[in-house]
Parts: sequence; C-alpha cells; structure tokens
Amino acid sequence: ALVVTSQGGLLISGPSGAGKSTLTMALVARGYKAGTDDANLLTAENGWLCPVPRCFHLDRQSRALLREAGMRLPEDGAGEFLTPADYGVTAVPAMPVRWIVLLSRGDSPQPAVVPLSQAEAAVAMLQQTDWGDRSASEMLAATSRLASQAKCYRLTSGRLAETADSVIELIRAGTPEPGAPPDCAP
Repeated sequence: ALVVTSQGGLLISGPSGAGKSTLTMALVARGYKAGTDDANLLTAENGWLCPVPRCFHLDRQSRALLREAGMRLPEDGAGEFLTPADYGVTAVPAMPVRWIVLLSRGDSPQPAVVPLSQAEAAVAMLQQTDWGDRSASEMLAATSRLASQAKCYRLTSGRLAETADSVIELIRAGTPEPGAPPDCAP
C-alpha cells in the first residue's frame, strides 16, 4: 500500500493478511491520503512509485477496528471493498518513497519498530515484486533505487491505534521542520 505524505510516499509492504489495508485506512483517518492498495508501478529509472488506484479490501474485523478508531465507513452491506472515491482519491502522481515499512502481524498489543538497512528492505521487496519480463539484476537495481531514497523499518503490528501512531512517529521524525529545504521536488 502507498500512503501519500507532504514529503513523498510511505510504502507499506508485507504478506497477505498482515494488515496493510487496515493500517493504511487508519492513517487516512488521521489525515493522510491513500495512494493505492496492493499495486504500484516502479519506475526503474528513478525508483519512484506510480500508484495504481485499486479498491481496498477490508474484512469485517478490519472494518470494526477502523470504526473503533473513529473512521466513517460505508455500511457492511456495501461489501468488503472501498473504492478510491470512498476515501477521497482521484489521481495520485508518481512520487519518491521516503519510508518503507515491512509489516508483519504481531501477538503483542504494542507494535515493535526495528530499523532496517536499505539493502535489507530492497531484498525483502524484491521477494514481493512481480518481475514481469525483467531480469534479476534489473529488478535488484530497481528495488535498490527505491530503497536508497527511503528510511526503512520492520514493523510488527500491535493494536491498530498504537501501530498507526508508530508509523506517524516515523513520518514526523523524517519530516523537516517548517522552512527547511525539502528532501526532493516531486
């Protein structure tokens, strides 16, 4: 999933069922913009991501957690999917990724955040990427470009509110003070 911030993208990556969609929607409830769920196109030349607008899949448990967090959602009779229009997305341009969060589901109520090297993040993303007709060396170069622009973390989730707060702390820690020059110009 890709979350849009004022400084660039936050890429949330992880296996199916890890909670990427639910965490993204929790960040939307806190004022961030969702770029996409499940699919981004990687621009090999500069390592930027181009979000592919898709529906977010939210099961009953995710919907219940998000409602507890204060997010207004369509009634359950509307199905398990939120369309981009449901969460205010029209079109999101390609952008650099400033944070990569490799998400896994945890057993503790408190989330755990561990910094990763850019190389570790690139290899992890390489394993989760559809290569198409690209060679291993081309894909390694592309994911390395993507990770080289980002602060990288492994996040084991806890309760949704605390997990979302942990991600917001990562964003705030990597955002320049007002008046400071930006890291990049999109």
